Amino acid sequence: MRVLCKRQPMASEPATKVHRPVLKSVQALRAVAALFVVMMHMQLPNNGVDVFAQPILAIFRYVGHFGVDLFFAISGFIMLVTNSEWFAQPNASRRFLLHRAIRIYPAYWLSILPIFVAFLFARDHVMPGHVVGRTDLLASFLLYPQPVDHVLLPVSWTLAFEVTFYLIFAAILKLQRRHVVVALGLWFVFQLALWLAFEGSPNPYLEYASTALPMEFIFGALVGVAYVRGHMPAASALLAFGVAGVSAVWIASNAMGHALFTTSMERVICFGVPAAMILYGAVATEARGSLRIPAWLVSLGDASYALYLWHFSLISAVRLLVLKLHPVGRVAEVLIIAMTLAGILIFSLAVYRFFEMPVTRALNAFFVGRSSRVTGKFWRLEPMPVVVKVAEE
Repeated sequence: MRVLCKRQPMASEPATKVHRPVLKSVQALRAVAALFVVMMHMQLPNNGVDVFAQPILAIFRYVGHFGVDLFFAISGFIMLVTNSEWFAQPNASRRFLLHRAIRIYPAYWLSILPIFVAFLFARDHVMPGHVVGRTDLLASFLLYPQPVDHVLLPVSWTLAFEVTFYLIFAAILKLQRRHVVVALGLWFVFQLALWLAFEGSPNPYLEYASTALPMEFIFGALVGVAYVRGHMPAASALLAFGVAGVSAVWIASNAMGHALFTTSMERVICFGVPAAMILYGAVATEARGSLRIPAWLVSLGDASYALYLWHFSLISAVRLLVLKLHPVGRVAEVLIIAMTLAGILIFSLAVYRFFEMPVTRALNAFFVGRSSRVTGKFWRLEPMPVVVKVAEE
């Protein structure tokens, strides 16, 4: 039988708060996105471990970028869904930014700590591309926009975009929920205008502001609107179109020997639109109960942030060892790839389990008190339910 256990909403919760299940498809897509980025970086000639003349992982050379575009779309979706009952609520923007800071910065600071130590004491040996006069340490720690070669962790450029997304979304949270689609539309138009006016500007800040990549966050947020409203038709078709689109770009890029996109808008069209389609199709298919996600892929999705933060440093460290071993042959190449990937995955899962998850919960408890129970699984799209169902066989 089923027992329904009701509770009164806490004072910090909106009265309209509803239960939404953990979306395993989103966690799985986060894992896929992280793996695409890892595979791309593993084949880089100066940073990766694929040091052979015709590397196996070269097939990810161009499509690996898709992982970032998928991450941006997922981020917009998560922000919209997990805050769908908080629009126009008192202190909603402050609460949102606090939770985002807790979620992003401690794990990020841990990941750049060994890089910072290496930069200070062994830069010439392990980080020859970094020079004191060019590297911006403050930007590296605070995540404000800087060129990739000016920061300690190259992949942090995407986190700088995330911080910008959070600031804009915090302003949108001040609106009534019925105005969200209009706000997202205005943001899209404004971003398009910036792209038309300043795309390719030699000024790094104008270049950052004018990129079309924030449109992918907007696409993901619109998918979140559809999910919250419970109206998601044509799921299978959009999922198929999204997968076909990414596959077509992947095949064509490898055949031509270069990426199909040269501008940020072309990238949004090639990867951002398919990413939103795949996200929409996967979420809608799961919502109607016709999609099964392996538990291991969900667990890897939980640890995808740690995987994203640490893989570049781990790959670089492994490469230093590989170069000293002078491996030859495909067997050695496959073994190096398999062992490196396994090591990265195990390390990332450990960081998530023993640092990221407990620290996030502890900081939530410290700063927000009892409301941390609502946000303890904030990143996994599982708000604390108003109605708890207990099933007994």
